[in-house]
Amino acid sequence: MILLDNINILRKTHPNTWNTFKSLENNIDKDFIKTEETRKGDKTLYINKNNKKIYLHSRYNPMREAEAIVEKYKEIRNGVAIIFYGTGLGYHIKLILERYPDIKCYIYEPVPELIYNFLANVDLGGFKRNRLAEISIG
Repeated sequence: MILLDNINILRKTHPNTWNTFKSLENNIDKDFIKTEETRKGDKTLYINKNNKKIYLHSRYNPMREAEAIVEKYKEIRNGVAIIFYGTGLGYHIKLILERYPDIKCYIYEPVPELIYNFLANVDLGGFKRNRLAEISIG
């Protein structure tokens, strides 16, 4: 299970983040943000508000959406650090790290339900540990 593997990774590599997540985990509303499979077979996130789905990623192709976002920042120099405010499902984070092999990234996710979905769906084992410098929650 991805979530358990990621919790173990956090415990070993980002113990402060793990402690914060552990303290928040029982209060996370798992019905607030849900995942759904897109037509392309990727996952997307949505908030169910007043029986209406509000999508946080493209309903059809979140990878293409992430590529369009990353394309706007093609002037990034290797060796810099990037701070991501929010994770979603991390499509944009993965692309940045693939395209710029010498950068480090810092992630700040203020919404516990989003970090929960990120950790439940994105394998942190695929990130090189020294490139994911910090993950902060709350």
